[in-house]
Amino acid sequence: METHQKTYWCHNCRVQFSVPSETVVCSRCRSELIEEVELNSAHPSQFRPEGIAHPSNHTQVSNSIANMLRHRIQVVRHFNTRLQPQALGPEAISSLPLIEGENISEDFECSICYCGYSKGENARKLPCEHFFHEVCITNWLTRKSTCPVCRSQL
Repeated sequence: METHQKTYWCHNCRVQFSVPSETVVCSRCRSELIEEVELNSAHPSQFRPEGIAHPSNHTQVSNSIANMLRHRIQVVRHFNTRLQPQALGPEAISSLPLIEGENISEDFECSICYCGYSKGENARKLPCEHFFHEVCITNWLTRKSTCPVCRSQL
């Protein structure tokens, strides 16, 4: 059985090579980012990613892509820090209405720890009308400023 050699261009290490047609990786760097060189088409080495001004060498392409990625990462980090809810301070937490233990039904369950209320346990009520064990909601609000149930911003 005769095996035909085909010519390929590796976009990773930027070399042209010939291998049997069954091989689907670059013979030099083992990359799968290869393209068959066709006789009546533009050579794959002339490919330029959209948005990159025709650089004269591979390093310029790498630098352009790296710069675009750095910019995208900065944008994502900016939005992530803006979207992170800020924790509440002790004054803000202590200003939330306190519900005395005797005013809470023992059938009610805290949505943070999933435990019921015992006699004598206090709760804090949020503006959204949800309430939780005082200890549970205090721990929660020292990290986030949202209701654990409905995510409303405090």
